[in-house]
Amino acid sequence: MVTFLRWIARLALVAVVGVAAAYWYGTRLPASPFDGVQPAAAMPLETGQYAARVADCVACHSTHEGQPFAGGLEMGTPLGSIYATNITPDPEHGIGNYSLADFDRAVRRGVAPDGRRLYPAMPYPSYAKLSDEDVAALYDYFMNHVEPVAQPNPPTEIA
Repeated sequence: MVTFLRWIARLALVAVVGVAAAYWYGTRLPASPFDGVQPAAAMPLETGQYAARVADCVACHSTHEGQPFAGGLEMGTPLGSIYATNITPDPEHGIGNYSLADFDRAVRRGVAPDGRRLYPAMPYPSYAKLSDEDVAALYDYFMNHVEPVAQPNPPTEIA
């Protein structure tokens, strides 16, 4: 009986450690090569604009009626609709308060500055292999060449 209780205690310990490790992994902010790095001086418009066109940011983060990159595009899923977010430099509704490292984590890792996972709405696996130069160019473009739009992000319809 004592051996059985020890076995149960060990199994419970392994389960607690496993849950703690999964929680840590799921809520941590992944490292970014831009951690602690200040963005360089503004780049030419064409550099970031080209990167944004190749990445096709406008396709998901714009609607036909709305401003470019202000979000709101509905994407239906079997569980309910999700909406693309505002990626203009508006500090309240967009990415205006993102650091370069925050932006990198969102684009290449699918993690918001508060630790929320953006997948499946943000298809970060498609952008995970962007170069550091491309991420910096995108960040520069959105922060310095896109007009801020104070448009709130529609809430998801997934429970």
